[in-house]
Amino acid sequence: MRSSAVVGTIGLIGLSLMPAGADATSVYKVRLNAVQVAGSRALLIHSLIADDSSVNFARLSSHVVEGRPRDTTTTGGPIAGALVNGSAPAWTRMDGGAFYSELQLGFDSIGAVIRFDLELTENRLSTTAITAQYAFALRDTSGSALFPTADPLGLGALFAVDISGASGGELMVFRPMEFVAPDSIVLNDVTTAVDGKMPTDRLRIVTIGPNPTSSGVILSVAVPSPGGTITMRVFDVLGRVVATPCSGRFVAGQTELVWTGLDRGNRRAPPGVYLVNLEMSGQSLVRRIVVKR
Repeated sequence: MRSSAVVGTIGLIGLSLMPAGADATSVYKVRLNAVQVAGSRALLIHSLIADDSSVNFARLSSHVVEGRPRDTTTTGGPIAGALVNGSAPAWTRMDGGAFYSELQLGFDSIGAVIRFDLELTENRLSTTAITAQYAFALRDTSGSALFPTADPLGLGALFAVDISGASGGELMVFRPMEFVAPDSIVLNDVTTAVDGKMPTDRLRIVTIGPNPTSSGVILSVAVPSPGGTITMRVFDVLGRVVATPCSGRFVAGQTELVWTGLDRGNRRAPPGVYLVNLEMSGQSLVRRIVVKR
């Protein structure tokens, strides 16, 4: 572990929806507690990619650094500039291109807290492929990851959001980050190892439906090689486990997972918003579903 490693928590709070004109918008409130960066620097990496003709937008706002940041430098696109300026940022158009931004902070004291709001529109893509994504990572000043993560794409991402046209998109969290329902991802121990052989790709939810549902949902899941143990949990908006529909080993390839809409007492779950969470080999996926009557 590097001496400048960041250990703490990042809270993904609320995952609430806000109207943005005709567009639905997910709002992710992110908090980073940096408790081991005294006298060191860390790069906050913001990456946005898109290659679809549908228009989506992103913006970062409400950027706050508590404690005493020694200095700040930035490179990359307009999101970094908006963070540094602390002014009302413009929406950044994400169709047909990509950009990379990094914010470098030096800290004089332990316990600095970094906060920002991430807003992503949810316009349905013109293809079924995942073509728009936000990713967040931490790196040292040389550009190397501060610690290994379970992101099999080699990006060292701590979390990412696929903009798929679904409400809230698809949240992916990579160990040592851990998803804590209903609204947090927590980093406690950067030495946490990934069990078994690392998958060659990301675990993916290909389709999920019906959503909204009145009788349960079927998930078509792409399991990366070499396969592994998948645990599926359903949480309510208070973070309580409603059901654990499955926990078992799956081979690589496409498979189906089912939640019948029943809770752990074999009772029909009441109407409302629920979170479906899949975990496999240090990867954690989160999708929203709505149960209606």
